[in-house]
Amino acid sequence: MIILIGVFTYKRNYYKERDKIKEELELLNGVTVVDIWGHKDLTLEEINALIKIEDHGQIIITNLNKNDYSYPEYVSIPYIDGFSFTTFECAGRLGIGSSINIGEKSVLGKKIGIKFNSHLDVINSFDTILSFVKSLPQYPDLGHYFDDKGNELFIMVQRDKEPNTQDPLFNLIGIDDYFKYAETLDWKNKDCIN
Repeated sequence: MIILIGVFTYKRNYYKERDKIKEELELLNGVTVVDIWGHKDLTLEEINALIKIEDHGQIIITNLNKNDYSYPEYVSIPYIDGFSFTTFECAGRLGIGSSINIGEKSVLGKKIGIKFNSHLDVINSFDTILSFVKSLPQYPDLGHYFDDKGNELFIMVQRDKEPNTQDPLFNLIGIDDYFKYAETLDWKNKDCIN
């Protein structure tokens, strides 16, 4: 019996922050949490939520737990209203990601021109973010950008039917194909394609 109580208490505490985040999101007018998840480790980290905003659409909000909160510098958007992203970045080495960064110091953040201090700002700016995403080159065309430090970035914007609500570690499936694809891109910085 003591073991069962211990397991129950552990599970309740393990998901406590996620459950609190979900509750807070659902208190927002017009917001419904479709799904909420995180990366299971010693603690549940990288908590993300797919939310539906009434009369607008769906968006995945990332890094909602206090240890991962990185606003306004880093604001990750992996999915908005049918659009998903693959990024190829050369910043000393090749990196591949499944979201765009619209944080204030990022290439796209400077283009969108909004300082997002919290996920509430992202929710309240849904239409502006969606309009911005629609203005980006759409696959098979890619956006090609350079930041202030000379890092090079290609962005693939694709129209998907369903959002990916898996732990980001599972996005590594097929990553070898993306690295092969990255080698075919017209990189100005040749360091990343040796």
